[in-house]
Amino acid sequence: MDSEDQVSTFSLEKFLPFFQKFNIDVVGVWLCDNRVIFIEVSFREDPCHLFVYIPSKFYFTAEGYFNFPKYRLIMDDDSANLPTDSASLQVKQFLQNQITNVKTTGVKILYIGFRHVMFISRYNEIDGYNLEMPRTEGSFHYVTDWEWFFSTGKKEAPGICNKLDKLVLFSVYDMPFVKDLQRTIPIIQEMTKKLDKWDSKAQLVTNLERIKKLDIMQEKAKTPQQRKEVVNVRNALRNKNLTSLCFLSSMGDLCDQLKTTLEKL
Repeated sequence: MDSEDQVSTFSLEKFLPFFQKFNIDVVGVWLCDNRVIFIEVSFREDPCHLFVYIPSKFYFTAEGYFNFPKYRLIMDDDSANLPTDSASLQVKQFLQNQITNVKTTGVKILYIGFRHVMFISRYNEIDGYNLEMPRTEGSFHYVTDWEWFFSTGKKEAPGICNKLDKLVLFSVYDMPFVKDLQRTIPIIQEMTKKLDKWDSKAQLVTNLERIKKLDIMQEKAKTPQQRKEVVNVRNALRNKNLTSLCFLSSMGDLCDQLKTTLEKL
């Protein structure tokens, strides 16, 4: 976690007009020991849903009643004490693999698991918190930090998120180990039906076409309700794609191990 010598204290309530000015809604806050760690925001007219990480040199409070939920996080003495179950390790490896793609951007990737939050920090390291209350399902999101968001991210974030949608697709579907899945299908068909008649190139084209169609729908949307509908569909598609890509990354690693094993037989 961040560590700063000088700490500035702010009330989140005073910044609500700032978010409103840029057509951004605060949809949730994530706190640890009463300090705001993440401000979860959604752009009204763009398919952009972000977690804004608050570095420790900014002490944000969120006391009182708000019309959005508050979630509680826990940080152990050992901040790197993240789950070591196979599913969590797969997610962690996926995030690790994506650092190259987000290394120079102001937007990174965050995952909310059943009992923890893992994310790529502004220092391009894997960081995380535990959840006070477990969740029923995991989900992927984009995350940025307060300084970048306050200065330029409030305007640039939607465009960067759109670029990352495509970049992450290419980084997974176009990798050699994923292409190996095509040649490995006859071997693993008995283990899973999800890969039946699976084609990495077709999947890539289909997903890019979906993103393109949503971009066109966004341009044609005239009313706030139409724009809101497009935003909701795009955010849902983003989570679905990132979840699928995480699965593919882990499957690619398994196929690579299988390939190596078969070559030794």
